[in-house]
Formats: sequence, structure tokens, C-alpha cells
Amino acid sequence: MITTVLIDYDGTLHDWDTVIKHSLNGILGLTGEEFYNTWTHDIHRAIIHAKHMERHDDTQFHCKLLFKHLNKPHDPQVTELICQKFQEAARKAKDDPTYFPDAIPALDEIKKMGLKLCLSTGTNAEAKAQTLKHATGTDYFDHVFSEPTIGCFKTEPEYYHTALKRANSKPHETVSIGDTPLSDIRPAKIAGIHTIWLNRDGEPRPPTEDQRADHEVENLLQAAQLLRTNLDARQNQT
Repeated sequence: MITTVLIDYDGTLHDWDTVIKHSLNGILGLTGEEFYNTWTHDIHRAIIHAKHMERHDDTQFHCKLLFKHLNKPHDPQVTELICQKFQEAARKAKDDPTYFPDAIPALDEIKKMGLKLCLSTGTNAEAKAQTLKHATGTDYFDHVFSEPTIGCFKTEPEYYHTALKRANSKPHETVSIGDTPLSDIRPAKIAGIHTIWLNRDGEPRPPTEDQRADHEVENLLQAAQLLRTNLDARQNQT
């Protein structure tokens, strides 16, 4: 029986993608959509996650890889502009957050089920939880986990092992919900946790089995329904 839910923030609850796409539109001759997709998939996930996790939050290093990927000479002024745009987007995300339309209703549904709800993200988890509380007037999370407080990257199974210990939860009674297979699905599966991949944009299934979730949904209300179905099935068995 599921008792605990670990849920991601950016790209799952908070619509960071739209904010950053708008901010980066026109840079290097790319649309915001083109820039974001190249940055996220070709640089951040394909290179940083695979080879340079210690540079996970190093925007300037990302820029160097971006110029190389685009076969363009490195331009310090454009790099500075990109860094500035990311900083501006981060401030907007804090001061005027944009949550997906299904995010708050889904959180409400999960809380009504009596499940232990935990925010599991990379950085600034406490600030993100407070931003959500300020925006909604509701304190949703029983626990808040981030890489600095856990002591390792979210791409590592140890992140989830530690989160389970702190939440006093068991792997088979826990589900991880998120939009990024490399950090929300793969390490959680290795830790024995059930997984739900939030695939809002209809992306292709991950190429390797270890990144494929137990369930795939298009929005968080579908994820909440899966949790409700699980609870109802368990109750009917008792």
C-alpha cells in the first residue's frame, strides 16, 4: 500500500520551462523553444548528467558546452547574457511563480488521501516549498528534501535511500513522481521505489529500461488518480 509520495518541483509542479523559454527567446538566433530543448536535452541531460554532475549548477560551463555543440566560437558577452537571463527567470520563479493548472488540484487530492507528501528536488527545496505555501496558503509537505540537505545528487540512489530514512518510509510503500527520468525515475527505481513519469510534452520513452517508470501520465491529476486507484484496491482487499 502506498503511504508516501515524493514529488519533484520544476517541470512537475512549477512551470519553469515556460518562464525560461520566454527569457531566452532570440539568443544565438534560436527561438526560446529551440534554445531550451538544446540546453536541456543536448547539454544538461546528455552531457552534464552523464559526465559532469559536479557542474550541475554551473551555468557558464553549460554555455561553453552549448557553443561547442552549436559549432560557434565562445562569446563571453553572450554567456553573460545567458547567465543573466537564468538569474532573472529564477527571481521570477520565486516572486511570481507559475504553477501548472493541474498542480494544486493534484496536491489537494493527494493530501485528502492522507498520504505523506514530500518535496524532492535538486536545490532550494525549502525556498520552493515556502513559495508554494505563500502562493496557496497551504503547507503541503511533510518533508522537504534537496541535494544540499541530503548530501548527494538527486541522480544517485543514495538520495532516495536517505529520503526514505528521514521520512520513515519503506521503498515498496513509496512512489516518486517527476518529469525527468534521470533524476526522478532511474535512481528511485534502483532504491526500490515505485515510479510515475510525468510526460507533459509527449516525449519519446527513455532509451534504457532503468529510466522507464512503472507508470506514465500526461498530468498530475492522472498521477493522483493512480494513487487513488491503488488505495481503493488495497482497501477492497482488506
